[in-house]
Amino acid sequence: ESFMCTDSTLPDSFEASGNIEMRTHNGANPQMNYNYAVIGGNGCAVRKFEKADHDIIAEGYIIMPDGSDGAKFAVTNGNNEIFGVVTKGGAFYTLDGAFLRKFTANVWQVIRFETENGKVLIRIDGKKCGTFDIAETAFDALKGEFTPGTDSEMYFADLYAEARIDYPDYCPEPK
Repeated sequence: ESFMCTDSTLPDSFEASGNIEMRTHNGANPQMNYNYAVIGGNGCAVRKFEKADHDIIAEGYIIMPDGSDGAKFAVTNGNNEIFGVVTKGGAFYTLDGAFLRKFTANVWQVIRFETENGKVLIRIDGKKCGTFDIAETAFDALKGEFTPGTDSEMYFADLYAEARIDYPDYCPEPK
């Protein structure tokens, strides 16, 4: 399911609290225009979806300004954060504090979660950062949250989750 919308208003399924707004980037070529959300100060955005009791893939893009911390991107079940990443000290960490990698300020970072058999693989910018055990395997929302220690903004776009379906081998090996 797609988290963002194509116009400059928050989608109906997007629950926002705190200081959050939609902005539009207009490129030189209209095909390069895109929308993104901005959380300034303290804010939270949640996109709920039908409860998934199977493996999922969730992905999103965020920009963290230089010298800011307090961003969180998590997958939840009810009010419980099952897994996710947070930023502090210029780096990404898991929710329970395991170091993943440093982030580059003012550049879009791709965060991706892939669940399989009670584990989650976390990728940042396409690089495998670690595989971690998860206690729950049912998910119902994605959450983007920002609680900075300084006056700052966090930008995010294209947060989505989809079912991970292992299709049978549709092209069998030749005999």
